[in-house]
Amino acid sequence: MPAGLVLLSPLVDASFDCAAAAARRTKDPTVHPRFARRVIRHHLRTGDRHDPRFDVSREAGPDLPPVLIQAGGREMMSADAELFARVQREAGGHCELQVWPGQLHVFQLFGLPESRRAMAEIYRFIDEVDRSAAVSDAG
Repeated sequence: MPAGLVLLSPLVDASFDCAAAAARRTKDPTVHPRFARRVIRHHLRTGDRHDPRFDVSREAGPDLPPVLIQAGGREMMSADAELFARVQREAGGHCELQVWPGQLHVFQLFGLPESRRAMAEIYRFIDEVDRSAAVSDAG
């Protein structure tokens, strides 16, 4: 088991219902729900996207290591990020959610000031997890 998880704009609900509902509220300028559903169908091949085994949120809970989730506020995947963070916390697990206002899907790669700040948050989280794991190993 890893010491921690960093998730960037994760796909949690393979049915894509959560993200599609978010796309109706906030227009994602980078990805259209119809295209995203087609990609998911291709990825799952013959699997049913409504099969509960493809719902990552079912794996949430205190057995997972600490989680940091980042998503852009203008992307439909922010709904999946919010879903997983809520379910993880309700199940007794640790989850830090950061939804960055005005940002697009995987904005961390764009080299913008917000990208650099988001990456600094990722480094901070990893450092905290690493220090925590070192303390646990020493104890």
